[in-house]
Amino acid sequence: PDGEEDELDFGNHTPILFMDFDPKNFRLFAGDQIGRLRCYDFTSIFRHVDEHLKQPDPRNKYFLNEIYNYKTGKGRIKSKTLWYVDAHHESIKHLFFAETHPKIIISTSHDLKVKLFNAKNGSFIDELKQGANKYAPVPTGIKYKGVDPITSKFLIIIRKTI
Repeated sequence: PDGEEDELDFGNHTPILFMDFDPKNFRLFAGDQIGRLRCYDFTSIFRHVDEHLKQPDPRNKYFLNEIYNYKTGKGRIKSKTLWYVDAHHESIKHLFFAETHPKIIISTSHDLKVKLFNAKNGSFIDELKQGANKYAPVPTGIKYKGVDPITSKFLIIIRKTI
């Protein structure tokens, strides 16, 4: 859906876990915990910051407060949601905007898939799947030496799996 989330806060529904930025087009790509991938247009925000930096107004120390806050309803400069897609069935673990191929976003998820999307409109391109069975990884060996942050006790743990 094109721009339907304009009235919604940037990341309001679920926390944004990972994001990447397209500096050429001022686009922010964000992935959240329900597997949704969003693209925001930050052109107006960067234009506002650039204007302030070119001609700083010492009376306006809080020029960033002019960026619209969806929770308080204050501010005049908004980002715009360009598109969003339900990209994965589980939370997004990482996403990457491929600057050398500026039309591609690569995302990974706890659903064990790597997916490719068109950065311009969010359309699905292709996916890779890790495997059919979803099991927790079994460690072949762990050696940990340090202080437990909860109990403050010194620990040495050696665990081997046969």
